[in-house]
Amino acid sequence: MDSPAPCPSVAGPVMNAHEGGANAVRFNTDGAYCMTGGLDKLCKLWNPHNGRLIKVYRGHSYPVSDLCITTDNNFFASAGLEKAIFLWDVTQDSPNRKFRGHTEQVNCVAFGADNSILASGSYDGTLKLWDLKSRAVAPIMTLSSFKDSVTAVHIRGTSIATGCVDGYVRTFDVRVGKVVMECITRPIIHVHISSDHNCMMVQTLDSTIRLLDWNNGELLNTYKGHTNDKYRVGACFSCHDEWVITGSEDAAIYIYDVVNAKLTAKLEGHRGCVTAVDHHPTDSALVSVATDGTLRIWTARSSE
Repeated sequence: MDSPAPCPSVAGPVMNAHEGGANAVRFNTDGAYCMTGGLDKLCKLWNPHNGRLIKVYRGHSYPVSDLCITTDNNFFASAGLEKAIFLWDVTQDSPNRKFRGHTEQVNCVAFGADNSILASGSYDGTLKLWDLKSRAVAPIMTLSSFKDSVTAVHIRGTSIATGCVDGYVRTFDVRVGKVVMECITRPIIHVHISSDHNCMMVQTLDSTIRLLDWNNGELLNTYKGHTNDKYRVGACFSCHDEWVITGSEDAAIYIYDVVNAKLTAKLEGHRGCVTAVDHHPTDSALVSVATDGTLRIWTARSSE
């Protein structure tokens, strides 16, 4: 783990992002922009640093549950209750492609590192992989060992980590057909692999985040203090893996020290459950969205 950087604690611009609430937020690769998705069926592109809305994407017929952005910043994928995944060119007003194959709502999406593969997890208990280099309409692989809704997917290199309501973390290496399972015993709503590929955080519906050793599954730490026993709430590592950051049902953001598990900061300002957070890829900044429909940015210093 790298040496600690300043902790984001200063509230920046507040944006009224989505009517009815927001479900997803992601920085792009260089952190200049971010995207959000919400209950109003819209995806939006923002400059969160000055609060400016850049573009609105319309196409979903139901609320947007998740989105992800390619590493070249040219495309993004979004998913929701209509059982399909939409692939968008960020410069266009309508989706380039739609991937259909799930039989229930899609909960989570993630691109592979080279942007050639898109993964999607669904309430139907499957994880599907889609080949973005071909025009094939069917998934190139369907993983169906899950016993309940697939709620989370995160890809690092050739490893695909997934979370499921059945309480198991499953990590797939599709090159060799290997899967490793870790039983957490609680419904899992989020997983995130550290940037150094040494650890994985697992968020569960018992107001607990667990830190697992990536190589052997050993429990390294637990983080408690936030409230999360009802809703799907997002979490992430900071860019240098020194903090675990999570939303909470009490409308706050909790930032824990990775090593000692102590609460470093509690950020307050939202007026509803904080549903998603994302840390800037290189700087001490954080974006968050909530059921109050707002997008907020937090930095380690005043923008004045």
